[in-house]
Amino acid sequence: MQGFYYFKLLLLLSLSVLASACGSGGSDNSPKTTSPIKTASIKQNIRVFDFVYGGSDYSTVHFAAYSNSENKHMLTPDFWLFGSSSSSQYHYEFKPAVSKQVTVELIDRNTQVVHQQVKIPANETQAYWVFAFGNTLNSDYTLYSVPRPKLSKTKDTVPLYLIDALTPDFHSQSDIYLNGKRVVSDLNSTVLSKPLILSTQQSLINIEVQRQGKVIHRCSDIQPSPNSLAEYEQQQWHETPWILVFAPDQRCYLYPVDLQQQLNN
Repeated sequence: MQGFYYFKLLLLLSLSVLASACGSGGSDNSPKTTSPIKTASIKQNIRVFDFVYGGSDYSTVHFAAYSNSENKHMLTPDFWLFGSSSSSQYHYEFKPAVSKQVTVELIDRNTQVVHQQVKIPANETQAYWVFAFGNTLNSDYTLYSVPRPKLSKTKDTVPLYLIDALTPDFHSQSDIYLNGKRVVSDLNSTVLSKPLILSTQQSLINIEVQRQGKVIHRCSDIQPSPNSLAEYEQQQWHETPWILVFAPDQRCYLYPVDLQQQLNN
């Protein structure tokens, strides 16, 4: 009987130890801590230009940019005219495993369909220009991105950049004549030219676009002065470089380049 008593006691102790071990593993309700996912924030400067022609002075598209689907940023205001331009400096968030690229989308204003995308490397020290070309009548769209050139000007000269977007759906090369003199040869359509170095005292600019010796477009008596957009009313010819775009609506669009914005990047 005494042996049976000790056996029973030993069995109870064993069961108690097992129960205690099981209980300690299954009833731990202490909160588990998780480390937050670290993200990198990069301020990217992007300037967009709308040259998607819809047959009128009104814009048919807008632009958005994102580093991931939860970080989308609209680059354009709600109402825009064809040929408008807008600059944006925005902080994009990147997860460690994600490639640090900003995707720029060209979006139809009515249907919200994404027509084109282009990716640019996220870089706080490098701004980008993104040009949208196309024609809604034939559903042809192109996004062209280019790192903004290292812009500089002297006391006596002004850089002028050119883009031939007269027929954005037709790949061609053009010769550019300034005041009767050829200054650019074989300029590819919808591609930014090297800068023309003009005088700060330039009074009138007459430019012809020629293809295979034939004049296809003229920009006559361009006065180096601000264009019609209110944000540029105070910009003077001698103060900044400029961009001149030959557009599908047969107009010439002259844009100043903000040097101060470059200094802030």
